[in-house]
Amino acid sequence: MEVHKDEKAAEIIMRFRSLTKYAETIVFPRTKNSIFLPVNMDTWHPVRKVLHKASAPYLYANDRDKTSIVYFILSIFILIMTFSTLVLAEKVAKTIPIGADWLRFGFLVIFSFLSLYGILSFLRDSRYHIALRIFILLIFGITCLVLGGKLFPVVPPNTHVITSFGRYFKVLFLMFSALSPVLLFLINTFLIAFLSYIQLLKFTAIIQTPTTDESIEKLLHSEITDAKANNQNWQLLDLSKNEITYLRLWSESNLNSSEKRTIPAIVVAALIGLFLSIDGIRNFLTAPFTITAISGPQSWLSNLLLIAVFSFIVIFSRTMVAIFKNIAIQSLIVETCLIAEYAVGEDKDSQIEKNESPLNTLLKIVARGISKLL
Repeated sequence: MEVHKDEKAAEIIMRFRSLTKYAETIVFPRTKNSIFLPVNMDTWHPVRKVLHKASAPYLYANDRDKTSIVYFILSIFILIMTFSTLVLAEKVAKTIPIGADWLRFGFLVIFSFLSLYGILSFLRDSRYHIALRIFILLIFGITCLVLGGKLFPVVPPNTHVITSFGRYFKVLFLMFSALSPVLLFLINTFLIAFLSYIQLLKFTAIIQTPTTDESIEKLLHSEITDAKANNQNWQLLDLSKNEITYLRLWSESNLNSSEKRTIPAIVVAALIGLFLSIDGIRNFLTAPFTITAISGPQSWLSNLLLIAVFSFIVIFSRTMVAIFKNIAIQSLIVETCLIAEYAVGEDKDSQIEKNESPLNTLLKIVARGISKLL
């Protein structure tokens, strides 16, 4: 009996999971090259996979596997080396003596290699349009040229003078290495967050629009494949009314939970706006964009706070997108299950009436007539 209960529970879970995934393809048709999809590494060499993840380790530090701790340590390493390389570039530009050793030099070589490989991976990422990749790289190169020049000593009348082009190229290389992780972080946070809010507006319009008949009919009559059930195909109309009812109830519960989460999310968004509207906090966050005090403690704190703010924004935006997407998907499932319940119930009633003998049918008609007279 216990095994039978486990099988029934596993079956309804698989039904709901497969139904939700298929409904998602109807409401939100996927494109092959979408920045919201993970990087496809199926055909990559294992070394390329490791180098790609190591160039942006913070994206994989939360994976539920044994390598997550390695990428977390790499994230800390890249964070520290970014600030250290900026400080080193400032010292090279101003001809400040540098106390270096082989260990620091090795760290710099590893960091520079990962930084340059990260830019190369971005240029090869087909999820972004080629024009966008070239434009971002061009703006990034100009930024490195300008900021590298501003690190050199200032002479009257308040102009930065490049004392040596050889030293300038060294500074430019260090700036490129230090700002490459910053660029990738901004692309994976600010750009994704910005596009997520654009997508959020689209999802808002979708959930406010009544579900079309075509979407309901497609989900009602399509063959749905269970991923972990020997690839069995099934339709909603093939299920029993009891199964359809529980799928609908589960979907309604999921829908209600998602709708309730939108209230605290709006409150959090309002608090974020209030937090960023304070002049002192806004000036503190913009401190990293000034090149005047790279090695100062305030700049370090500003960078750390800016990273935390960007990370929270991208997490919040992705959460909101997931909530609104789930609302649209579960709404379609609820409406389709209601129709399926009606259709399955009608079929069973008709079948019962067909199986009844003519005598039973005649007796029912007589009983109805008598009840009306009474």
